[in-house]
Amino acid sequence: MAPSTAVARSRKLLEQAGQLLAQGDLSQASAKGWAGATDALARFAISRGWDHADRRDFYKAITRIVAETGDREYHTTFTMAGELDTNSDEGFLSAEAVGYHLTRVSQFVNKIEALLDAP
Repeated sequence: MAPSTAVARSRKLLEQAGQLLAQGDLSQASAKGWAGATDALARFAISRGWDHADRRDFYKAITRIVAETGDREYHTTFTMAGELDTNSDEGFLSAEAVGYHLTRVSQFVNKIEALLDAP
């Protein structure tokens, strides 16, 4: 799969999240946001031959990415995706907060795409 198409599914999930947010379904919007982030990260992990089966693997991958790039923003934005996952069950974030988190998750996906496109 070409790198630029590797995150297409993540972008579709984030688009759906935005639509759900607009409809007021914060739980499903949050779930789609988490799915978009983990899908992109899984694609990157696959490209590196890294494990990507569960949350522990995802955070190990983030730690490796931060170590390689020196960019702690990967950790910050992925943690926000994790808050969306928790919010999908617990419903503690406002609509404004979910929207902000989705914006940051979109930035995360863009950064992962850039890593996938890098030589």
